[in-house]
Amino acid sequence: MYQMVLPLFFKTQKSYLISMMRKLYRRSFIPSGSLEKRLIQHQRTYFWDTGLTAPLSIGEMAAHGLPHHSETLELTQTLIDFLNSESQKVTSAMLSGECKYMQEGNLWFGVSETQHFDAAVFYRLWKTIDAWGIPQR
Repeated sequence: MYQMVLPLFFKTQKSYLISMMRKLYRRSFIPSGSLEKRLIQHQRTYFWDTGLTAPLSIGEMAAHGLPHHSETLELTQTLIDFLNSESQKVTSAMLSGECKYMQEGNLWFGVSETQHFDAAVFYRLWKTIDAWGIPQR
């Protein structure tokens, strides 16, 4: 099994990925001197159904509008190819394992915690569960 060897100052594989993405961002987008636009974030939010039993499909929202979880685009295949070109290997197992990213095609999304609300007390937030399945209070 392949194990990624990190430089000493990186505590986790995720911190290494963040560092490499910043490096790519600085290197590959040199302004041309004219106006440019660039996508800087892609995030989508899922909402609870009316009975607070399951998330609705993307683009749907119940009358109460309570968020279930959100997903933020973290990596594309272009970024992964760049990261792998510098002798460090980014694998699907690493991204879905330690980083808890969710793959959709060639895109990798970071998933937020799931928020749970109590309808009996005016939809008060009573618990969150992080991407690793660990309840938080």
